[in-house]
Amino acid sequence: MAMHQQSLGRWLPRAGAQDDLTDPVDEPDAEVVETVLMPEQERMLKYLAKMDYCGVVDAIDKAEKAKAVKYNQSRIGVNPAWKGRALFLLAQMDYDVLTSLIDGTLPQRALGGLKNNVRIPAGKDKSWQGKMDPVVYANFIADRSGKGLTCDELEHFLGACEVAASLKVDPTGKYSEGGRTVEQGVQQAYNLKRSAACKYNDFYSSVRSVESMGEVVKDIAKIYRRDVLPKARAAGCDHVMLRGEVGWSYKGYNRCEDHATLDEGSPAAFRLAQCVLMHLFPKRGFRLHQFVVFDIIDAVQAGIGESIASQMCASYTTCGGFNKAQAGVSVTEAWNMSTKGWMEVQAGALRKKYLKRVESNLQMAKEVYTARKQTAEDELRLHQLEEAVEAEEDGLVQGLPLLKAKHENLEQSIATLESALGELNAELSRLQEQDGRDEGARGALRELAEVFGVLVPSSRPGELS
Repeated sequence: MAMHQQSLGRWLPRAGAQDDLTDPVDEPDAEVVETVLMPEQERMLKYLAKMDYCGVVDAIDKAEKAKAVKYNQSRIGVNPAWKGRALFLLAQMDYDVLTSLIDGTLPQRALGGLKNNVRIPAGKDKSWQGKMDPVVYANFIADRSGKGLTCDELEHFLGACEVAASLKVDPTGKYSEGGRTVEQGVQQAYNLKRSAACKYNDFYSSVRSVESMGEVVKDIAKIYRRDVLPKARAAGCDHVMLRGEVGWSYKGYNRCEDHATLDEGSPAAFRLAQCVLMHLFPKRGFRLHQFVVFDIIDAVQAGIGESIASQMCASYTTCGGFNKAQAGVSVTEAWNMSTKGWMEVQAGALRKKYLKRVESNLQMAKEVYTARKQTAEDELRLHQLEEAVEAEEDGLVQGLPLLKAKHENLEQSIATLESALGELNAELSRLQEQDGRDEGARGALRELAEVFGVLVPSSRPGELS
């Protein structure tokens, strides 16, 4: 992925920007600025570029084994059938949204070309407020144009967070802005963003353990200084996005509102980071950019969805993110939902356009794998002929062992492709069966509807029967 050297002048505030912390007006830029990525995300994008959803799932699996906070509790590690579920979840996403989520540019693109492709879980649209809306969501801290920080700004931010978390002192006022210390700036930002219903008037009183918050800040700073900043500078990439914060809720709108208003249930270090950025860069308009990643239609999906989204967004503290807890473990709400509740969710989901996207994306992935399998089988037959020629010409002495090794590799590739195709076919069959059951139930309802003269929704998005 190409990296672009950016000058500090790019980050100057817009003309007439006010020096305050009020909610900013979004200002998308024509140019999308790329950000430095870690190997795990680069691997996912490599497969995604080939429409290889099974490859993306395998890359997530490797990332989970390497970066999970507690792999022995992972919903991916303990559920042998998770890959099929993961394929369904990935395939419900718009391709460009999925790519931008992983490469860190979604906050920028969602203000421009992808603004009609993303689902925003909170904000001006109050239609979901208080309602059951099971989703996995992602929160990104970015400025009014969806961008993060330059390398120097990131280092300054990390130092200010360490002072605000009581890990070090600031005797020279290096992190003071507008006549306020960083601690005072955090408090001012907290006062402006917190909900009127919040029971804590003081930011630090809302933190259950300042010591634990400090440990998370220390972990994050270590990752950025050891892994991220050196890689960004070496690549000439002067733009770093903070990792996304990922979560699950059966009332997605309300939960995302909690994050946006700095509710004490939101991770303390994540809330601190928002307040510190508002203090340090008051003209940049830093805020949360929030997105629905997956719509969840059963309890098992909740844990798996939160787990795979956490890896796509590198949200764990082991990656420099703000999520210290293992994803997918605290999904009690999902299992406590009634059967009737999940049936209502599923019936609603069948009228959403994303389920049609699931089928088309899985079908496309199946075609990709079928073509790759055919190529591998053709290559295998060619090498079988080469083996025979080699054996006849030099008596199995020189080239044949190498050909046999390649033969074995090709056979393994074909077996892997067949396994992936099996998973894709299973998901497509499950979708078709669900669609058929739903249509049958609606057929019975339509017969009753004829008596009462009412409209019954069809399973096709945007249609009425």
